[in-house]
This record gives sequence, structure tokens and C-alpha cells, in this order.
Amino acid sequence: MSNPSGHPTLPARFGRYVLLSHLGRGGMADIYRGVALGAGGFAKPVVVKRVLPEAILQESAVKMFIEEARLSALLQHMNIAQIFDFGEQRGEYFIAMEFIHGRDLHDMMRRVAARGQGIPVHIACYIAMEVLKGLDYAHRARSAAGEPLQLVHRDVNPTNIIISFEGEVKLLDFGVALVGNSGSTNNVRGKPGYIPPEQLARKKADGRGDIFALGITLYEMLSRRHAFKQGTVMDVLKQTVALRARPLRLQDAAPFLPEALCNVVNRSVLANPDERYQTAADVLDALDEFLLSAGLRVSQRDLAALMATCYEPEVRAPPVQPPIPPGLLAQEAPRRPPAPRTPCASRAAASTS
Repeated sequence: MSNPSGHPTLPARFGRYVLLSHLGRGGMADIYRGVALGAGGFAKPVVVKRVLPEAILQESAVKMFIEEARLSALLQHMNIAQIFDFGEQRGEYFIAMEFIHGRDLHDMMRRVAARGQGIPVHIACYIAMEVLKGLDYAHRARSAAGEPLQLVHRDVNPTNIIISFEGEVKLLDFGVALVGNSGSTNNVRGKPGYIPPEQLARKKADGRGDIFALGITLYEMLSRRHAFKQGTVMDVLKQTVALRARPLRLQDAAPFLPEALCNVVNRSVLANPDERYQTAADVLDALDEFLLSAGLRVSQRDLAALMATCYEPEVRAPPVQPPIPPGLLAQEAPRRPPAPRTPCASRAAASTS
């Protein structure tokens, strides 16, 4: 049964999961807060992503969703949101992933700005460094056979960085990630304003593109403004291409910042990838050196304290799981005829088994 919005009436059973509330819609999937059920009363909070019905018939969308699940399953790192399960239920592909009680960096930045303030320098550096740890791990990841994946996230931006109310920082959404030897290395993917110039020129993407995107994110945290003048997508992309002639300089936007920190950010967002830091670990070391030389100390507790000033206590309180109707605990979700599967989906599903 569905409500007028097209979403199932909640709570609802979905295989071994109970969907509790609809969190949003992202690209090709509906996102739900849910519970994974098991024997003996086992119940684990999860987030369930279900491919949209209209996306099931799109070969590229299904392939991208399956690839996200496959890649994420290989990545086990404290700064990357974890994937627990991938499967097909009622003819729909789904991913069950870690539930993180927090908000994304974009929302947190918006709330800080609404108070006429900015993210403190040491905390902005801490957030960037935590993301860099996850990126460094992903860039060095290997396949089950031990071969380098040459993985590139390609969508690093504040909406894909989630911060828990305990101060944890995690990178989300490998839905448009690229494996270096996949063959489709010159497709433009990502959010305008964070896409590196070399990808707009359709050159082969590598980890230095993620460094650019993280550098733009850090620029915006520190300068308290967008890196590019807001406008149409094409306006923003043109400004990105123009970086070859007019590089971004953090000190122009935020002259109050230490020169050493500006230099780190400026090098991260250079148009020529050969002139940037070459690895995420290099940027991590540079930021760590800056904090050390500036006598700045920072920890997860500092970030949690900032989150506490941005969100009301009732928002930050650990979520209470609503009671699950006994009927949903006992029943198996009714099956319906599977949606038509594209040849691409069939091949991709077979490759994961």
C-alpha cells in the first residue's frame, strides 16, 4: 500500500527490513530510515536505499547502483559510511547501509552562517583531514585479487560528508565513483563547483580530482562563501575552466587567515593536477604540519561541541526507535512480480554473485 506521494505507508516490511520513515530522495534512489531484523529479537538501525521504479528501466542507473554497492563493500574505513547489504526485493535493487545520527556538512555550514559566524579554523581543518583519511584509504584500495583499484570518488562535496553528533566524519555515496581500469574514464560526473578542470576537459580522472573537490570544500569552510559565483550550471562550469587563467586564492576571500593555511588550500585547488598535491596523504600531512606549527589542537570532541551549538538537544538526542507493529515482525513482505530487468542489470547482477 502506498500513500498519495508514492511512498509506501510506513512502517512497512521490506524483506528482512522494516522501513520506518522516508529520509529523502537522492538521484536514482529513495532513502529510508529502517531496522534490520534478525533472530531472537535482533534489530539494527540502518539506512535503506531503494532504486526508484522509473530508474529500474535505465541501464546506466542500475549499473551505477550495483557498482556503488560492489565498491563500497570493499571499503572498510572509519571515515567511509559502511555498506551492510545489497540485494533485490520485489524486483527492486536496494542497499542497506550504516545509520549515522548527524547531519551533512552543507547543513552544518548553513546553520553556522545563519548565526553570522564561521567554522573555526582548527575544526575546518579537522573535518578536511578526516575526509582525507577516507580518501587516502579509498585511493589505495585493492580488489579481492590484490590489484590496485585506482578508485576515484568523483563526488566529494559538503552534501556527501556527514558529521555525527558525536563528532565523527564520514564520506558518503560512491555512486559515481570510478575504477581506474573501467574504461569509462572521461565521463563528467559530480556536483558543479567541485568538478576539477581536467574532468571538464574529459581527461582521465584520478585521485587528484578528489583533492581538488576537497580543497574547494575546505576553501568554502574557511572563507565562509562559495568558491564560485552562483549562477546556472554552465556559469559555474565556465568559472571552473577559467581557473587556468585566474587561480583561486584563499587569502583574497579571507585575508585574516594564516598564510601557511592559505598556501595549503591554494595548492589543492590549482587547475593543473600536476601542480596540486599528488596524494590525499600529502594534503593530510600539510594540514597536520600547519596545525602543529600554529599550536592548534583539535579532536572529535571539539567538532561534537560545535555540532551541539548548531542543533537543538532534541535533535541531537539518540533517536528512539518507534514501536514496530507485531504483524510486521512476523510477516514476510508480500512478493509482487519483478519489474522488467534490462540486459545491463542482469549482467551486472550476475557479476556480483
